[in-house]
Amino acid sequence: MLKRKKRTSAKTYARRLTEDDYVQAQLRQAAGGLRQAYGRVAQRRGKAAEDKKLYGHLRESATSIRRAVLALQRKPPEPKHRGRKVALVALAGGGAAVALSERRRSQIAAMVPTGSGETDETTAPAIG
Repeated sequence: MLKRKKRTSAKTYARRLTEDDYVQAQLRQAAGGLRQAYGRVAQRRGKAAEDKKLYGHLRESATSIRRAVLALQRKPPEPKHRGRKVALVALAGGGAAVALSERRRSQIAAMVPTGSGETDETTAPAIG
């Protein structure tokens, strides 16, 4: 099970790596910065340790790699369950309508006089 989970997570990362334009741009930027840093080291040799541009390129590359990794680790947003919400609202609205109509029926039945003066629910007309 653990191997399968690792395999699926590796597939997920690989898929995100190939599909996500932001991650690709960050990795491209990091590679460019590292290439420039390597060029400066090759030119300066002994004085490379004191080169501020070299450190700037390395810092920029590290930041780009960190952003790419964070973007890969972010989970894709959960799908919204709009259908469930609509069904719940419709069900609640229907229940409220039934409750209100039952009250109306009982109020109307109480207000309508029958021929004998007594209110009998069996003889009262049902409205609705």
